[in-house]
Amino acid sequence: EQIDMLIPKEKKSDKAAVEKAIGTHCTLSGFGSEWKPNPALTSPKDVKMCYIFEPIKKSVSTPFAMGMPKKKVCERLKKENPEICEVKYPLKVEKKAG
Repeated sequence: EQIDMLIPKEKKSDKAAVEKAIGTHCTLSGFGSEWKPNPALTSPKDVKMCYIFEPIKKSVSTPFAMGMPKKKVCERLKKENPEICEVKYPLKVEKKAG
């Protein structure tokens, strides 16, 4: 979700923009072969997801740029890395007043 927010609406179908957003969100420098997590990543789950995404950025960006739903992207990438679908985030639930 956070990576998705980094991509302007008009560039959602641009693979390079998706890859750049992954790099910007995940890495300290935004690019490079020596992966160091972005210090802004506060959740261990975010760090793990970025660790998984970084080497397969091109594989991730293609289905996202085609507008494929996130769940389908997960299922497709599961063949390359089974861990990719195992990182689960808790659902945000709003409490009703009263």
